[in-house]
Amino acid sequence: MTTNILTYISNLYAGKVIINRIYNYVNDARYIMSIGGCKKYLINIPNIGKQYYTSSQLVRLDNKAFCSSLDELFSIDIDDITLDEYILILLKGKNEILKLYQAYYNAEDKETYGGLYCLTFTNPYINYVELNKNKILLRGSEIISLNNNVISFNARLVITNE
Repeated sequence: MTTNILTYISNLYAGKVIINRIYNYVNDARYIMSIGGCKKYLINIPNIGKQYYTSSQLVRLDNKAFCSSLDELFSIDIDDITLDEYILILLKGKNEILKLYQAYYNAEDKETYGGLYCLTFTNPYINYVELNKNKILLRGSEIISLNNNVISFNARLVITNE
């Protein structure tokens, strides 16, 4: 089943708080580890799982995501995905997803001051999450609309075509 790219983007915006929290936790964990500390983080993703992670566990997951290919990460059974596996996939798509989140603020800023803003969004999981298009050019007004008209977050839609 193919998912519409605009639905996919809306879903990423709907999950922004949850997904951003994971990215922020990983950044914080790296800092905590650099000063020799340890901290626990609660990650809760609806319909996927809920678990406490230590700083070192999150840094290991981030390192593993960086060193793993999408082939490796998507070789799992998506229907029985663990929280660790889901986090790895989110971390692998981090740059494109964060670019999308930042685009909203850039678009709002440009619209406030009469400028024009565009973003080319590329499916971070090409060949694994089938979208009707793998790339789309969005105007600032479209980005704002997609962010403001969010649906409820479907965690599984980020990694599969449900």
